[in-house]
Amino acid sequence: MKRLATIGLGGLAASLLFLGCASAPAPTKVDPVLNPKGLPEIAPEDAEPLIPPQIEAERAAIADRPFALPANFAEGEWERMVVAINPYDNVADSETVRTAQLAALNAGIRATLGKLTRFEVREVSADKPDPACTHTAKWTAAIRGEAKPTDDPRRRDLVLTCDLRLTFSDARSKTQAGSYTFTESVSLPQTLGADGTVASGADLDNQGSLTVPLRQLGSKLGVRIAQALSESAPCGGDILACDDVDEMTMEGGSFQGVYDGLQMLVYATIDGLPLPLGYADAKPGSTRTNLTLWKFNEADPMAQAVLDALDDDPDAFAKYRLRAIAVGDPLPPIWRRQVAQPSEAAR
Repeated sequence: MKRLATIGLGGLAASLLFLGCASAPAPTKVDPVLNPKGLPEIAPEDAEPLIPPQIEAERAAIADRPFALPANFAEGEWERMVVAINPYDNVADSETVRTAQLAALNAGIRATLGKLTRFEVREVSADKPDPACTHTAKWTAAIRGEAKPTDDPRRRDLVLTCDLRLTFSDARSKTQAGSYTFTESVSLPQTLGADGTVASGADLDNQGSLTVPLRQLGSKLGVRIAQALSESAPCGGDILACDDVDEMTMEGGSFQGVYDGLQMLVYATIDGLPLPLGYADAKPGSTRTNLTLWKFNEADPMAQAVLDALDDDPDAFAKYRLRAIAVGDPLPPIWRRQVAQPSEAAR
């Protein structure tokens, strides 16, 4: 969607005069084969580009959001997160699963975090901290199991539920950045023998049978942890180039956690203060992102003036120190479908 620049009265009158004097275009002949019903034809340059459903959904999610920076905005803190995890700090607060089995839960969490390029997960020990780490995370897991009957008396479901308490800290300032509680479950089939004991399937009395389910639980919890960490520090970057007021290039891409369709707020810096200019769709490469602005902050006179200046001279972007920061959901849609939104999260 291209932004329409403001036109003065003189320019408007001249435009109307020019249009009035121009000769009308010759009528387009209708092709009886390709268009047998003689429907009106639209020239390609006049046709609105189709917006992919994913982009429409991401836009709709923030359509009513005011032009404001995120509450947890911290300029420049959009670097890739290097998260330190000390496996000995993560404990099982439950007798259902022994501490040794917690390794499977930890493995599922770490593997999932590692799939999202926003993070790099490093295992550290208390006596050897890694100076390259930006954040630390540790958690306590309480795991419980419940057997539920099914319509078949020979089968039942074992429901494993994990309550995970996460503490998240800034590794450099040594301050706590957030505290969260997440709950996830997996349901596992069991087959019963003639005496009512478990003949096959996951069994609380057989700790080895819980390894795979615990990894599944860890994977679901990893998505929840990734969302919490991402929301604590939205990704963003400096604007490196401005083709026009609608199209810009931002430093940072998928490596920093930007995904296709992520909604970003482009803002200028005026007298040291951020000034929101508009919302944009992100289309990232690995280290750079193309931004297409689709909604503009034209109700703010100062923002309107900056937008007009960029309309006249896109190279003026450097003068206004343009940047962008994520305001949409920090996780790609495919991740969001794996689990529901966090039901409980306290900072």
